[in-house]
Amino acid sequence: GMTLAAGETFMIAAPKPVTITFSGAFTAGAGVELNAAGAASDLALIVNGSFVLGANSTLNGSVAAIGAGDITVGAGSAVVGNISTQTGYVTVGVNTTMGGSISTQTGYVTLGAGTNVSGAVSTRDQGYVVLGAGARVGGAIEVTGGGYVTTGDSASVGGNISTTNGGITLGANGFTGGTVAVSEVGAVTLGASAYVVGNVTTHLGGVTVGA
Repeated sequence: GMTLAAGETFMIAAPKPVTITFSGAFTAGAGVELNAAGAASDLALIVNGSFVLGANSTLNGSVAAIGAGDITVGAGSAVVGNISTQTGYVTVGVNTTMGGSISTQTGYVTLGAGTNVSGAVSTRDQGYVVLGAGARVGGAIEVTGGGYVTTGDSASVGGNISTTNGGITLGANGFTGGTVAVSEVGAVTLGASAYVVGNVTTHLGGVTVGA
């Protein structure tokens, strides 16, 4: 594994792009800069364990956690690039900017209040997705398998929200720019003054509006 102390800088030199694989966990303290002056396409981190990026840090690059490894991004950080796990979870702190997509196979995804993800969020099997108050996802949220989706008050999703066997709950004053759909079993609940541009459907489950 590897540990970077708070405030350290990690730069990528030519030739680029670079893929770095860690046999254990990767932990970076607060205020760390990882390829901050470079393009996200120049750096790919593959971690056979957990990945932790401290608060108020910068990362330009993609991160993939292998096996049961989790990914944690501290509050107030800025990440440009996609992040993914297999069975591990993804936790993003409050007021963080994510310039890519987030995906897991079986893990859950939790976005803190005020977090902004420009891409899509997806998880499979038993994973779920939770957005804090005022969080924003620019793309779609897709949960297949048995997971659910919950968004906090005033949260915004630019694309569709879909699950297979799990409910969808949208907080008050939220916005969804596409459809809201449960393809098999699950209820849909829309908070007060929540706005959905497209259709709201569920195959087997109720729809509650203005809860």
